Amino acid sequence: MIVLGIDVGLKGGFCLLDLDKNQILKLQPMPVVKIKKAKGIKTRLDEGAIKEFLYTCIDNYSIKAVVIEQQFVKSGQNISSVAFTLEQYGYLVGLCQGLDLKVIRPLAKLWLKAYSDLIVNIDTSLDNKERNIEIVKKLYPEVNIVLPRARTPHTGLADAILIARSFEYFYQYYSDICT
Repeated sequence: MIVLGIDVGLKGGFCLLDLDKNQILKLQPMPVVKIKKAKGIKTRLDEGAIKEFLYTCIDNYSIKAVVIEQQFVKSGQNISSVAFTLEQYGYLVGLCQGLDLKVIRPLAKLWLKAYSDLIVNIDTSLDNKERNIEIVKKLYPEVNIVLPRARTPHTGLADAILIARSFEYFYQYYSDICT
């Protein structure tokens, strides 16, 4: 059963995971492009590269479902940052649905519940992103999520891996739509 996990955001990522073999087939940081604007340079999703990545996945694999972390407005968030994140989220969900992929949208606290047994053995002083990196290291010690020219692991790839793998946890609820 092949699942695509998507961590939304400019620092997000994609993980194509074969759950039957517990094997990561593809890892891709979120493609972005820099656009020159009147008020400086803005970073945006590279929609063409995202479409190309999804087409490649669809052409080469039988994807059972796409798991995208549901986005929502948190109290005290900057309105323009909220609008930007929700725009990215809507684009990714709409694109996947337009490509006839089954989309599941759990909240972060729900997909993290799938790892509650692993979280208890991890340093409690770590923030969520660091904790997720540690969980990925335990689950997939052979996988390198440090990008070239980077010193630290890519948090978006770590989250995308965990989001994809959490489908096993949700499958009992969504098996009827993923046949």
